Amino acid sequence: FINDFTEALRKSQDAVEQFKREYRSVDLLLVDDIQFLADKAKIQEEFFNTFNAVTEVNHQIVMTSDKLPRDIKGIEDRLVSRFSMGYSANITKPDLPTKVAILRNKAEQEGLQIPNDVIDEIAASVDTK
Repeated sequence: FINDFTEALRKSQDAVEQFKREYRSVDLLLVDDIQFLADKAKIQEEFFNTFNAVTEVNHQIVMTSDKLPRDIKGIEDRLVSRFSMGYSANITKPDLPTKVAILRNKAEQEGLQIPNDVIDEIAASVDTK
């Protein structure tokens, strides 16, 4: 979003209008690392307007961040308010029992017979960040 908007600003007013049409007409808008909007007033203004346009027609926005909206310094209160209207979930790395359960479930779905010791070894050796 930030890169596309900045590029449109550099090009022309027509490019900005095209950006607005494109982003405001989506059924689903996925925005990663929303914390990068912090301290960027013009981009926050555009995101606020885009957020309103997308949600007014009952379309969805999914955002990720390394913090809850209220904990991001430099984000306007009106955006924090909008962000807080939705559902926030803290997604963390699964612990070992959860990894084992995921692998067993996936093996069952695929119809695979994998010994428990193999599943346990795989679960213990995989460390995602």
